[in-house]
Amino acid sequence: MRTLLILCLGILCFHTSVGTTSAFAQERQAAFDSSPTALFKHLAGRWGGSGTIKWFNGAVEPFKCVTTFFIQDGAGRATQNFRCNGEKNHVDGSALRIELSLDWILQGERLTGTWHERIYEVRGTASGQVKGNQIVADIQSEVATAKLSLTVHACEVRAVMHFNKEIERLDASGRKC
Repeated sequence: MRTLLILCLGILCFHTSVGTTSAFAQERQAAFDSSPTALFKHLAGRWGGSGTIKWFNGAVEPFKCVTTFFIQDGAGRATQNFRCNGEKNHVDGSALRIELSLDWILQGERLTGTWHERIYEVRGTASGQVKGNQIVADIQSEVATAKLSLTVHACEVRAVMHFNKEIERLDASGRKC
């Protein structure tokens, strides 16, 4: 069960979709709606947020995360580092803890990547597309697959994932402005 949780938290524990109507936010939104590279550049920096995981058994678990994007090669590559902690203890008395690194490559609208969770030594891949202010991707590891929908706004991002087993849905939110 933890391996599947690592997959979902590793990919999206920093996102939200709350929009804003300020002139500053509208200007920022227009700037990255114009191209996949502009959207990728917009993700640079530190994002903080929280979310919930809904398990197939009906249980809901909250978590908090911080992620940092480092953009390279004029926005053709990015390294994304995550640190996530669960807000409640598991049956064994431990709290969820994730330390994950992703390496992304953007070619036109196509996005591919690999990820590595350092605490549990789990690895996987991601592939998808960037269109406007949205990323849609397939996420894979040796134990699970998931569909990711990530919507980016001027200061906020929201991600939703649907999994093939154990986790029904993950919703996560975050801000950087």
